[in-house]
Amino acid sequence: MKNNQKGFAVGIVLIILAVLSITGFGAYKVFHKPVPAAEEQNVPIDNFPADYKPADHANTSSGSANITAVASTWKTYRSDKYEFEFKYPPNWIVNTSSDGTICFKKTAAAPNVQIFACVSASKGFSLGGSDKWNNELNAKPPSVTPQQSFDYYYSHDPRPSIDGEPKLQSIQIGNIPVIRHFVQGDRRYVVYTSDKEINFVLYSGDSQNPTEYREGDGKVMEQVVKSLTLLDPSKSFVKIELVEKNLNWTTYGNSQFEFKYPDTLNTDYASYEQSPTAIISQIGDKNIDNDGCYAGYEIEGKPIISKVSINNISYCLATGGGVGAGQRYYAYDYTTKHDDTYVTLQYVIHTSNGCSVFMNSGDINSPDNKRYNECLDFVKNYDNLVLKPIQESVTTLKFIK
Repeated sequence: MKNNQKGFAVGIVLIILAVLSITGFGAYKVFHKPVPAAEEQNVPIDNFPADYKPADHANTSSGSANITAVASTWKTYRSDKYEFEFKYPPNWIVNTSSDGTICFKKTAAAPNVQIFACVSASKGFSLGGSDKWNNELNAKPPSVTPQQSFDYYYSHDPRPSIDGEPKLQSIQIGNIPVIRHFVQGDRRYVVYTSDKEINFVLYSGDSQNPTEYREGDGKVMEQVVKSLTLLDPSKSFVKIELVEKNLNWTTYGNSQFEFKYPDTLNTDYASYEQSPTAIISQIGDKNIDNDGCYAGYEIEGKPIISKVSINNISYCLATGGGVGAGQRYYAYDYTTKHDDTYVTLQYVIHTSNGCSVFMNSGDINSPDNKRYNECLDFVKNYDNLVLKPIQESVTTLKFIK
């Protein structure tokens, strides 16, 4: 599953990385070079990303953000691999994840407290992963722009917004155009350049997964974002346009087939991990098992297999799910054989992992627990709100030749 994906395909995309894997919207790989030095740092060198080195401030005139409100005592992180640098407060202690993402704590000896902030990057843009596109007939796009990547991964997010604020906002921080993506679980500032996506993320945590996030860290993170500097003068920041989508049905397909799916699910408590897609597999493909079922999606345990017939087309339906970062996901893969290929209609749904996260008061009937009770109603009506639209989408599959 993607990163953040990006991501959804912001998957898509981050989780509280010290305990749970991000997926995600998926995880990004950052910073993998030898360590030259660790001057002016406040943690042992073993805690630093592999390519950390103090910035050469005599060579940073590459047309990015000017730092106006950052104290001179702030540290500088520089990545030659991703060709950027940024400043961060001296009390933010670097703590990298296994994939190289640079993360931060405030207390070095706090084993039970998870990271509260991370910065990750990915070069290049894709839609759903190269393997998926390469397996599709006549469907691989010649190129993917930052705008297309954003539209694909951030179109849907099952998590509710924070305090009723918009999930997505286009803002300007200094000279940098930023997408502010605030949902329950993380506060994300997404920056696009002509060749990469950079994510600055704050994790507020909860009672089960506490972090050192505190009110006011958002303003500090905005100064971190503002300090971002691109080291390659040929690269530039890209402004992403937020286009309001019609709540209609979208057609997906190529010269061989097409199907339609609703742009959104009619609930705030579930959504697509990324837009539904079709995966093409050839006979003998390792992703197709002996029963003609798609087996390429990673789920916890074995999927539940059933045979269904919809509009006189026989499908092998594989369903399963998993849990991560307080979220639960469900995969529904409908696979049918047509001529010498298999077509899998894939729907991946995200929901919260239970409704307790919305509980704000011990009194269930309290007005403070409105979202909690709405979540309980969603669980009761899951079949109508989620499964029915998926099944209606499957009925639209048609082969063109």
